[in-house]
Amino acid sequence: HIIAGCGELHLEICLKDLADDFMKGAPITTSEPVVTFCETVTKESSEVLSKSANKHNRLFCTAYPLSEEICALFDEGVVSPGMDVKDRSKILREHPAFGWEEAATPQKIWCFGDDGIGP
Repeated sequence: HIIAGCGELHLEICLKDLADDFMKGAPITTSEPVVTFCETVTKESSEVLSKSANKHNRLFCTAYPLSEEICALFDEGVVSPGMDVKDRSKILREHPAFGWEEAATPQKIWCFGDDGIGP
């Protein structure tokens, strides 16, 4: 049988409830959960505002997806999440297709996905 849930924690709770409330101590054989997490940025977001707890600082943020050219560099292994941040930034900054002239722009990549290689 397969138990489906909304995430790993939800599955753990369901299995605990199943074992404690319905199985009355009968053994349950389980495998590692398979959780597909497919969340990504598909278009540029609107600007959002976050304020600090003391209301003295404001953070404005916009998210947008990486271009196909950048994704291709990651797929081909030219650039990888595990490489030195400065080396990765230099490659992305100097590549003519990106137009990232500011030195810190490539360092603003937030994440690469749970498997370390992106979506």
